[in-house]
Amino acid sequence: MDINTTINISILISACLAILGWIVNNILSRRHEIAKKRLDYRLETLHSFIPVYLSLTKSQQPFIDDPELK
Repeated sequence: MDINTTINISILISACLAILGWIVNNILSRRHEIAKKRLDYRLETLHSFIPVYLSLTKSQQPFIDDPELK
């Protein structure tokens, strides 16, 4: 093998590894952003459920005592 061929192969391998690393990084970053957005929606849902839960546990007949639950 010639030195020139070895250099060309090493450049090609380096470029392929850089491209592969870029793709994997984008995939992992996308998963992370989706997980953060899912967490935001989940927290928003839980925050909106807290008043309902407190109203349900406050009295024996929550649907009669609190007209906002209907």
